[in-house]
Amino acid sequence: MKLKRHLRFSVLMLAILVADQVTKYLVVRYVRFGDRVPVIDGIINLVYSRNTGGAFSLFPDKPVLFLVLSIAALALLGYLYFKLEGKLWAKLSAVAIMGGALGNLVDRLHYGQVVDFIDVHFGTWHWYVFNVADAAISIGAAGLFITTAVSEIREWRKRKRECPDGARVSTAGEPGSNGNEPPVQSDEGK
Repeated sequence: MKLKRHLRFSVLMLAILVADQVTKYLVVRYVRFGDRVPVIDGIINLVYSRNTGGAFSLFPDKPVLFLVLSIAALALLGYLYFKLEGKLWAKLSAVAIMGGALGNLVDRLHYGQVVDFIDVHFGTWHWYVFNVADAAISIGAAGLFITTAVSEIREWRKRKRECPDGARVSTAGEPGSNGNEPPVQSDEGK
């Protein structure tokens, strides 16, 4: 059963990678560098551009840095994936990030930079040009943030239910202690 589940997640990661690479191939092949092709007039254009930096074009012209960061992120996410046993949405989020990271890593290895082509805009305001891999990374990161926040809120509510009278829950291992107060003495044993 676990193998089947891991296989499904692997297929999703590869689907993101393939979708990213196929769309980039089509843009490189059929859109001239710098041209804007309207997809939804006034909202979305295809714009063939290249990014030598990271997300949102941060730290341009640092290809080795982003190769190392991509590989490190993939290793960390692979480790995290196996630690997230039983947390479906967190695993899906990690897989989306890994698929996107792989897509951009392939570009960095092949071109020395990343092909971007989705231009979302409203009037004269334009968001950063991005690609399918960037979208998967962003959706995955948002998913990890949301699943972590929900998990923390559930844990907080559980602790609150276990201690409904408002008494402090010890974090220093002593009842009622915040680390600065002496431990509470009980009347038992007197």
